[in-house]
Amino acid sequence: MISDLELLQILFDYSTQHGHLPSLVELEIKTGKSKSDLVQSLEALEKVIIFCGKIKHPQKT
Repeated sequence: MISDLELLQILFDYSTQHGHLPSLVELEIKTGKSKSDLVQSLEALEKVIIFCGKIKHPQKT
C-alpha cells in the first residue's frame, strides 16, 4: 500500500499542475500501484481527513 503522505503529495502536485485531481488510471500510472491498493489508500486518507475534521463525511449532511 502506498503511504498516505506519498499519495497526498501526488494528489497535491497533480492538482497544482493540472487544475484538477487525477483519475484512478492516472494515479495507477503515477504510482505504479494497482487500483485496489489506491482505493485502500484513498479510503484511509479520507478517514484521517474526516477524523481531523477537515471535511464533513459525505453521508452525514
